[in-house]
Amino acid sequence: MKNSYIFSGVVITMVIINALIFNDLASLWEGPESFLAWRALHDASGFTPHELISGALLDSTLSNLFWFRFPPIVAILSGGILFWYAASPIFGNKSILNTIFLGAASLLIVNIAKIATGDIWALLSQWLTFIVLVRYLKQPKLQWQIAFYVLMALSIWIQPAQSLLFLLCYATWLYIKHPNGKRLWKLNPWIFSMITFGVLYMMQWAVFSQHSFLFGFNSLKFLSWNLIGILPFIGFALAGIWETIQKARKGEELAIILSGALLFSLLAHSMAFQMILAMLAARQLEHYFAENYPYKDIVRGGTVLHLIFAVLIIIVLLMGAFFQFKGPGFRAGLAAGGIYWMWSVVAVIGLYGMNARYVRAGTIFSGIFFVSLFWLQVVPVLETRWQWHKELLSQITESSSADENIKDNTCLVYNENKNTFPALATYAKANFPKTVLLDDQEATESIIQSGNSAYFILPVKTFEAVAITVDSTHQLKGWNHRFKNVHYGWLKR
Repeated sequence: MKNSYIFSGVVITMVIINALIFNDLASLWEGPESFLAWRALHDASGFTPHELISGALLDSTLSNLFWFRFPPIVAILSGGILFWYAASPIFGNKSILNTIFLGAASLLIVNIAKIATGDIWALLSQWLTFIVLVRYLKQPKLQWQIAFYVLMALSIWIQPAQSLLFLLCYATWLYIKHPNGKRLWKLNPWIFSMITFGVLYMMQWAVFSQHSFLFGFNSLKFLSWNLIGILPFIGFALAGIWETIQKARKGEELAIILSGALLFSLLAHSMAFQMILAMLAARQLEHYFAENYPYKDIVRGGTVLHLIFAVLIIIVLLMGAFFQFKGPGFRAGLAAGGIYWMWSVVAVIGLYGMNARYVRAGTIFSGIFFVSLFWLQVVPVLETRWQWHKELLSQITESSSADENIKDNTCLVYNENKNTFPALATYAKANFPKTVLLDDQEATESIIQSGNSAYFILPVKTFEAVAITVDSTHQLKGWNHRFKNVHYGWLKR
């Protein structure tokens, strides 16, 4: 019992550390996070909770990114406590703790909680609504009815499309398939959800736009990142999926509950899908050491294949890190990849040696310590290529004359990637209140040639297209967050 408390304490402590480290120093991520910060700098944050809360904490100079990113951290820690409270009487305390710990080991969940977007808010609201719906199904009391209404309304407010698809289809599934499904008629999530959505829509608070989310309805991105997320416990997840399918065919109650959640969270592209996979894996982790456990080959096979795959990927990434960053890149990659592989080996030894402590520690710590060293070692190295926009703006500030009020100037920024909102524009807005974002090549070239007085921050090839040569000291190369090369320059007119 004492060892269990120590293990739980270490996991919780490491999750908090992982959630907080480097949040003040990491650059704004291109896409949703930069877009939300851009809107906040314009005092034009949307009406979803994640936009209102994070936007209120952002100052005009972007000097407090730690606090901008802090609300999702509070949300994920609070969500874990609420999940344990609502779910442990139904699924058992050990299974729920294992679910929380596997969620902490996920390579997806803590990482998206560190980025100020709506994804972690959508995950938590939909996941908790699912759990409270099941709790009401088992214990139809007023407190769970009220809790469901509150969480369902919050889910619809944050991400209406995925919430309605996932939770209403799931409620219908339970109504038809579960022996106590008729209890949901009194709860009536369908009518409540439609009324809630209608009210939010009339108030213009229900928005179907996916601009504040990393994933949205991009199926390839959704599936690939959920797969990456479960890598530390992929063997258990595969066994859990297989067991759930087999038992659902036989009409077993728990399998009906979990299979419906798995199916509709997948079809709706709900971020709760990752935690539902963790729930399936947690049950296998709990029962693996039973004498008659029938899925040992699936767990072992999936884990060993993952270990081989991890070695190959780590070797390739180490070669790339050395090529790009020399010694510092290689050491950072070796630290993160090495700790992940080491703990994964511990898990494999435990699986074949039937040692529960090795399996649990290896599976959970492989993901947790990888995330730690990724942010402590790898991200600082990558930031040397990601921070080019801040360096470019520093060049402009340092080159301005002492009597010039740089903030009075107009700044024109061109975005060459129309599918992703640029962090450059947000940082420029923090330095130049009169920043204008351009996304049309011909219009940008026309403005340059017009001779208007402004600072122009554009790709060097855009300057070259209108036969303007930018001084080499006014140019910088770097990477965007998709690891693609960028080459920008600036010019004052």
